Amino acid sequence: MTSPRCQSGGLRGPLLTQGASGALLAVLIAPALAAFALAQTVEVTAALDLTDGYARPGAYVPVRLKAMNRTHSTVAELRLSSGGPVDVVTPWPLAPGEAGEKVVPVLFVGADLRLSLVFRDASGRIAAEAAPPALLPRTIAEHAALISLDPGAPEPDAAFQERLCRALRAQSLCFVRQAAEAYDLSARCGVLDGRVQYPAVPGTMPAAVFLRPFPAGTDAPVQPEVSRLLASRVWPAEDRLRLWLWLAVFALAALAAGAVLPRRRAVLAAAGLVALAAAAAWFIGSFGEVRAAEVREARIFYIGPDRAQPVLEHLALLASRGGAEAEFPLEKPGRTPLPLPLLTASEDLFRPVATLHLADREWLVGRTGQTLVHVLERAEPPPGIPSEKGMLPDLATVAKRADVLAALSVDGDRAADAAGRSQSIEAWAAEWQAGANPDLAYAGRSLAWWDRTRREGTGPAILIWRRGPALPSLVIYASE
Repeated sequence: MTSPRCQSGGLRGPLLTQGASGALLAVLIAPALAAFALAQTVEVTAALDLTDGYARPGAYVPVRLKAMNRTHSTVAELRLSSGGPVDVVTPWPLAPGEAGEKVVPVLFVGADLRLSLVFRDASGRIAAEAAPPALLPRTIAEHAALISLDPGAPEPDAAFQERLCRALRAQSLCFVRQAAEAYDLSARCGVLDGRVQYPAVPGTMPAAVFLRPFPAGTDAPVQPEVSRLLASRVWPAEDRLRLWLWLAVFALAALAAGAVLPRRRAVLAAAGLVALAAAAAWFIGSFGEVRAAEVREARIFYIGPDRAQPVLEHLALLASRGGAEAEFPLEKPGRTPLPLPLLTASEDLFRPVATLHLADREWLVGRTGQTLVHVLERAEPPPGIPSEKGMLPDLATVAKRADVLAALSVDGDRAADAAGRSQSIEAWAAEWQAGANPDLAYAGRSLAWWDRTRREGTGPAILIWRRGPALPSLVIYASE
């Protein structure tokens, strides 16, 4: 008779053999599985070589991506997220086994850059995801300026650097050497303050190009005052009333149907109510204006004695509801500076509020009910308002123009119109906002906003509001 111990031992042998075989099989298969998983990815490396590692908080920085498609799908598009307020979507065709390189602007909000990449095929399906190692930018200090130099060019002498600091209102300078293409991309991103170019003739004074001669604080990412300037209601009162009227009509129709339809025929009654619900959904969806999108734009020109060329702040409020998308197209694809978000709170720096699409056509899509952005660029002088360099235009002449809505001469905390009527800036702003004219109400808001957030010094200035297809454009001639 076999003892229980012998029976137990007899059973243990085969079990150990199976376990050992399973472990051996797992050891043999693991490398193959890892190789298969690796073969289904897109290998990506990222670098900040175009700006020598420099990045400015609140501005874009060009990131060079190199990728190898090891999937069996043809990649058509890249979506890049950095954990900040703006994602970027751009075409990037990569066949299986193909390697490629692309420069993508990434909005830098501080700390390190941790990129999340999603590659999609032509049908929109995800082909692969990747997360390259984090980038550690060289953060440009708040009072420092980044200057681009030609490759191999020397740094300007101390006297020239001192003039640059005064012109840019900077305390120190950083230099990066860039070829023409890298400079153009960096200028679009807003990371540069200027460029120094040496002429071909030796011994000739170098020339400076200034890219950021905007009022202090203009490029701050958190500016809640702008939302009040471009005030808009996603659901105006008249739209809400129209929607409630439609709902009331179909509620009464449902009550009438319940009273008329025979109660003993439950199937017929249910079918009638379902048809009524479908009709209500169609009518409200078609005529209730549930889905709507609006883009409100405003332009502010800054002209001053220390600006060799006028600069333009192009503001846009993207408002949408019901799943509609509000789009802000870039006027000159490939050349227009990239739009920067204007946030109402610092916590918005770490949540997506917009998506930037970069293709043959370039546009930005808001991802919240209301998304604020602005574009900062150099501009041509507004036509029809002549003024000598360093001089303010004549207010009486300006006020007679048909395209001028309002004009004020500002000195200190008081302002006067062309008729000589003088009162405080606060009084002018309150008077215009209280009127029935929406354009003049905007002029009142923008006057108060300029005085609070964009004014430099207390010297004389001429403010002109010009009529246009969108909100009136504000032209500011400052004497300092």
